[in-house]
Amino acid sequence: MTDRYIDLDETQIYGPHASGMIRTRVIGLLDKLDGGLEFFAGEIDGTTQTLGAMLSTSREASAEVRGGTKEKGSVLAGGVRVLGRFSTHLASHPDGAVDRKTFFPEDGTAGGVGRGASRVLLALGRIATELKKSKCEVSDKKRWLEEVSEAMTALAPLVQHSNNAKTERRAATPELAAAREAWLQTYMAAKSVVEGVLRLTGNLHMMPTIFHDMAVPGTAKITEAPPVPPPEPAQPTPAGPGEA
Repeated sequence: MTDRYIDLDETQIYGPHASGMIRTRVIGLLDKLDGGLEFFAGEIDGTTQTLGAMLSTSREASAEVRGGTKEKGSVLAGGVRVLGRFSTHLASHPDGAVDRKTFFPEDGTAGGVGRGASRVLLALGRIATELKKSKCEVSDKKRWLEEVSEAMTALAPLVQHSNNAKTERRAATPELAAAREAWLQTYMAAKSVVEGVLRLTGNLHMMPTIFHDMAVPGTAKITEAPPVPPPEPAQPTPAGPGEA
């Protein structure tokens, strides 16, 4: 049984568990390799911490998008309402007094703008520009300019914030993939060294204890570290060539 795919969250479980077990259960079994084992335990810790920090940053960006989306939804609805009421106001003018398509070029109605934040913001900006023109024949245009401008002011920063957060999140994706690959390479290299030590000292059965991914079903999703097993009786180091 071996976890066939170690995902980003699982790296934060398997990594610390392996480095801790290397230090407490493997170092000391073969004195001449203790320095190498400590090196690999430190490498696992370093790559795990780096990947964890990148993962946290990526999730913060995602949370900003979700939070910004919720806030933007409320402000966006307000902007849509302003467009609808302004369209109704245009309808109150005598026939031919104003050209609706000057303000709503899509189809002459507020509905033609759609409900996308960027499109609503663009429509509000177009209306504000037209209302500022001296030849504009819209009645009560000063009040409408104030209302449209307020809606624009509320919506513009949220649209920009959401776009920036999405860009950051997309940019982090290939970086996370590269960091995970670096972690995997370190983890697998450490496995090879530890396997050599355990094989030479007659403790090969300890591999799944050190590397927990080897002790779980192939499709498992691990959400917490395993309990640390009690120490096993020490095994003597086999005598080397020429040693009595």
